[in-house]
Amino acid sequence: MGHENSHQGPRMDLNRATEQELARIEAIGETLAKKIVEFRKRNGSFRSIDDLDKVEGFAQAQRDQIRRAVMVNNNR
Repeated sequence: MGHENSHQGPRMDLNRATEQELARIEAIGETLAKKIVEFRKRNGSFRSIDDLDKVEGFAQAQRDQIRRAVMVNNNR
């Protein structure tokens, strides 16, 4: 039995979600949420969920685990 993300409801946009919103996602937590927001501030918008691989400390397994909880919207 794998540990599934229990996120329900609308998916969070990685380009707009706050640190507090991201921290609510089980596989992210406060530390990674902060790193995601800092990465976004330094590098600009995420182009895809796969860009999370560029965030320090973010493992591919975590990205795959949260895929149903997040999305990337590049339309402003």
